[in-house]
Amino acid sequence: MRYIYQHKDWPKFRWSSAELSVEPRLKSILDKAEFWEAHSSDELTANQRTMLNRLFDGFKGNLTSSKWAKICKVSQDTASREINPLVAKGILRREDQGRSTHYVLA
Repeated sequence: MRYIYQHKDWPKFRWSSAELSVEPRLKSILDKAEFWEAHSSDELTANQRTMLNRLFDGFKGNLTSSKWAKICKVSQDTASREINPLVAKGILRREDQGRSTHYVLA
């Protein structure tokens, strides 16, 4: 069995692997920073800011109004009232319909 440190270009190989693993995370951070700079003047509720940050940080699964309500500890009606302006502003995009409706960053 050959180990990575036995490779003749090990330091170079190791650095390349590190760069590859950092690049997607760095892009995510830059995208998030650009988003907040572009929307700094938007009036957003604390719940909207919380959920948008969660989406940028890698929300697991689909964001539904039910999940929004549970995470933010609000009713489903309130969750929908908080989601709809984000869809109208083009910040979130509604996907599917009916019981399968979920939201993603636009």
